[in-house]
Amino acid sequence: MPCCVLVTDHDVGGLVVDFIMRALLVFAIEWV
Repeated sequence: MPCCVLVTDHDVGGLVVDFIMRALLVFAIEWV
């Protein structure tokens, strides 16, 4: 993914949190 190239070390934590939140949101939508 090209976006990963722009990610710096201090942004990794926020990226992981964002990814987890998106995953949980999708999971909730799929199972509701």
